[in-house]
Amino acid sequence: MPRRGRRSEGAKKRWRRLDQEDLQSASSDRTKPRTPPTTSRVWSPTRSPLIKMSRLLESVSPDEALSSATAYQEEPREPMTFFRSGRGTWHRHRVKQWPRSDVIGLSHKLVLPAEAPEKKFALLVGDSHLRAIVDGFVTMPEGKFSFGFHATPGASAAQLRREVQKAVLPQTPEVVCLLEPSNNLTASRTPEEAAVDFDELLATICSRWPNVVVVDFPPRLVVEESLQLLLWQAYHRVAARRSVRYLSVAEYFPLSRLELWSKDGVHLSDTPGMEVLAQLLWVATYTQLEASEPKSPCAPKGKKVCF
Repeated sequence: MPRRGRRSEGAKKRWRRLDQEDLQSASSDRTKPRTPPTTSRVWSPTRSPLIKMSRLLESVSPDEALSSATAYQEEPREPMTFFRSGRGTWHRHRVKQWPRSDVIGLSHKLVLPAEAPEKKFALLVGDSHLRAIVDGFVTMPEGKFSFGFHATPGASAAQLRREVQKAVLPQTPEVVCLLEPSNNLTASRTPEEAAVDFDELLATICSRWPNVVVVDFPPRLVVEESLQLLLWQAYHRVAARRSVRYLSVAEYFPLSRLELWSKDGVHLSDTPGMEVLAQLLWVATYTQLEASEPKSPCAPKGKKVCF
């Protein structure tokens, strides 16, 4: 066995002394108050004094909507390609193959209900969020309505407008419920660009069918909240300028409830996510029909019953 020299013993002593000094230094660092690193203040919806979006059953005048939407214009804007990580936790059905549109080349379905004279014909117009309802994985509540569906998965506002232009319906719907196209989050470079396309879509729908209501697209987990908020507000300004009633539904999809989304973070889960959306679409259709129907004249003064 080799003999230990004095040099090796001295080296050991030096290493022990250095270790003790490191420990003392680390201990003193822990006792000192730390100053947090300076970071640039990034705007977020939770820190800004924003005006709350209207609740589902509250009506907002176009002037009020335009004034509240203007409050967002001075906030810094995120690029339309800014993504965040996010995954839902629940199930979405396996997508069925649909026929391709001869207009834009995307999957498309126009499904019309069986004739029911005792019911009101309502048409839902939207993108892939309507797939689960059209294919029967989620049931649309009906009641007094008989629903038809005009669904184009993957379509932007401009593409959806081209499909609406060529749609042939056997009768005029009592109500048309437009689910805002969320694909402009990736198809458009800015919220302003998306608003122009959405304005043309809404103008086309209103020129064909007289009674229209707009419903917000459900939020995505993979896109920054602030960006989605900007797009919602851009859509709201367009609807307000055209005096079209719009309903905000984002509050019914809190981002902490991951079971509302499928694993891709884009589409809602069949249950409970799409079940919630189906209920909201029904409520939007019902309230729009109630608001648009002429009010019954009241009886003369002194009578308690309206006829």
